Amino acid sequence: MLKEIYEQPRIIKRLIKNYINDGEINIDDKIINDINKSDRIYILAAGTSMHASLIGKRMLEKLSNKFVEVHIASEFAYEKT
Repeated sequence: MLKEIYEQPRIIKRLIKNYINDGEINIDDKIINDINKSDRIYILAAGTSMHASLIGKRMLEKLSNKFVEVHIASEFAYEKT
């Protein structure tokens, strides 16, 4: 977990560099089209990334107007969704 914590500043800088230009979110059109065609979004994660996914859930719901579910990756096969 410490490794992930120490990597966070570098990862956040990389995400901002790759996906935000002049304050605008820049996402590939294919991803946008796939999201628009879906009725919901699933996020699978574990550990620390599970907690980050809960924040991502709120952001994605606001940006996409789609229902977003967060699941523990190792338990997803057993979920009744």
